Parts: sequence; C-alpha cells; structure tokens
Amino acid sequence: SGQILVPNAFSPNTSGPGNSGGQNDTFRPILRGVSEFQMLVFNRWGELLFETTNAEVGWDGYYQGKLCQQDVYIYKIIGKYSNGEKVNKVGDIHLIR
Repeated sequence: SGQILVPNAFSPNTSGPGNSGGQNDTFRPILRGVSEFQMLVFNRWGELLFETTNAEVGWDGYYQGKLCQQDVYIYKIIGKYSNGEKVNKVGDIHLIR
C-alpha cells in the first residue's frame, strides 16, 4: 500500500503568487505509491481556495492573487494507492507569515 505524509504548517513566500524559493513555501504532501491524487484547500467558511490533481503542485498560500492571512485552513486529499485502496484524508494546515 502507499503513504501520504502531510505537513501541518507552511510559510508562503511573500513576494507574490507562484514564487517559491524556500523549502517551506508551499503546502504539498509527500506521496509514495499513489496512483490517483486530488487535493483541495478550504478556508474556515468552506470556500475553496485551491485545487490540484498534480502532486508536484502545492498551494502557495495565495487566493485570487492575494496572500491569505495567517490562519488555519482545511485540506482534503482524495486518492488511490497503487494497490487500488482508496484514501480520503482531511486535516488542518497552519499558514504562518
């Protein structure tokens, strides 16, 4: 079976969306043995801020071109391991700036 390791905090690059130079600039899980992947990030009111099906693309902490405030956000990961086992993970991510 596979593995999905999810960090609990990250600190976005403040020089604008898409700028990633540091190790902790984007929220991105580490995947092992995952064949299907979708990640969604929501604010505390349930508004969808970010969505990807590409495991190489993480959330940079921006929404509509603006840096989100320091807060706790919710992630949902829906996927499938290489052995066919489905995975559903929901948790908190702390945006620190």
